[in-house]
Amino acid sequence: MENGVVNWVTTTEVNQIYINLSKKQITELALKELKIKLMPKNTILLVMYGQGKTRGMVTLLKIESTINERN
Repeated sequence: MENGVVNWVTTTEVNQIYINLSKKQITELALKELKIKLMPKNTILLVMYGQGKTRGMVTLLKIESTINERN
């Protein structure tokens, strides 16, 4: 998103052991208005939905980030 500063990790990024950088960001306003949870560093992410390569994948967040699924 334009002018985003908050990391936003999608399931397609859960293809590596660690996530040190997210491809997308959201604004702080979106974080607040949509009541999206901010995951702290060292959170373990498990992809539970999807097909093919991503379902069942696990990664460790090395950055503070939101995710593209409601939690």
